[in-house]
Amino acid sequence: MRKLLTLALFVIVLTGCVSVNFPADDSKPQEPKPQQETPVNPSSNDANVNKPQTDAISAQDAYILDTFAEYGYTVPDRSQWIVEQQGPQKVAVIIKENIGQGKPNISKLVFLWDNQMQTGELLHVMVSNTVKFGTDQ
Repeated sequence: MRKLLTLALFVIVLTGCVSVNFPADDSKPQEPKPQQETPVNPSSNDANVNKPQTDAISAQDAYILDTFAEYGYTVPDRSQWIVEQQGPQKVAVIIKENIGQGKPNISKLVFLWDNQMQTGELLHVMVSNTVKFGTDQ
């Protein structure tokens, strides 16, 4: 009797763990997704408005690359940067590099960015957890 109960419990546990795939409900027809229409001839005003913003971003990226290079740090790919706008002009760039089980290497750059002049004023630089310029924030 005990073996029978154990076998029944074992079968219940095994059947409870099996995943069941139910067929999809095909009764409703799927509607096609609407596609966004792009204008054939964008107005010249739109092109001029977007251009300075892309120039500002590339100039800002160049400033970040050059500043880190001055302190002997080779910056990884742009996708690994964390860029935070901390005010109308204050920008912080944080790069976190995991090195296994130890403390990650954190490099940080804080600066004031002037959009009109396309220049930056350095406030703080930290490379691989070591403050190189400015106070420890």
